Amino acid sequence: MKKIIKRIGWILALTAIGTIGVPYYFWQQATALPDWYQQRAIAAQGIELNNPRAIEQARQIVADKMAAAQSYSDGTQEIYLTEQDLNALAAVEVDRLANDTRLTEAIRSVNTTIRNGQIKSGAVINLANIPTEALDSTEQNLVATLIKTFPALAQREVYVGIEGTPAVVDGRLQFDHSLRVQVGNLSLSVTDVAQQIGISEATLWQELNRELEALQLREAEISGNQVRLRGVI
Repeated sequence: MKKIIKRIGWILALTAIGTIGVPYYFWQQATALPDWYQQRAIAAQGIELNNPRAIEQARQIVADKMAAAQSYSDGTQEIYLTEQDLNALAAVEVDRLANDTRLTEAIRSVNTTIRNGQIKSGAVINLANIPTEALDSTEQNLVATLIKTFPALAQREVYVGIEGTPAVVDGRLQFDHSLRVQVGNLSLSVTDVAQQIGISEATLWQELNRELEALQLREAEISGNQVRLRGVI
């Protein structure tokens, strides 16, 4: 349930494909930061990962939501998640991953929204603070190539996110083929991402869906500004 945010390594990879070799206009678009991050005084904002109080509040939201899940005789549970709940889940999971991989200083803020039947979730990352020794060799090469191509990016914050509709297919939770990857203001298809990274589209889909498929869910539905999930939570 808590793994709705993709692995930090793939966030780095998707950042790279969104910026390498693009014209200046697209460079500007790729490095644009979302309004919710630039205008932090707005009530509906991302969760700052360097704010211990905000993370603790997010953990409490997650705990309260899990405790309120409805249980059924078949061993499954049903839960309704709002934007606030999803945002808290994303922040708690990214905070855990960041601490596990020493990326705490690199990941600034996360934000998750529900719009038009789709979930949009992403993070603002500061590449200058990435401890490359904590990455595997593939991720290190991607970061090195990115910074070599655009040295100024090493001193910038970058937004990377995904937008799509999860659905249960053959008993597995997956993103449908409307999934888009966002780098700044650029929106990229999975096909484009796979071509730029140099791997097969099937492999990339498998990677993007890996954490979702691990969840034992029977039903997933987006209705209005809520997501309904039923399964072994």
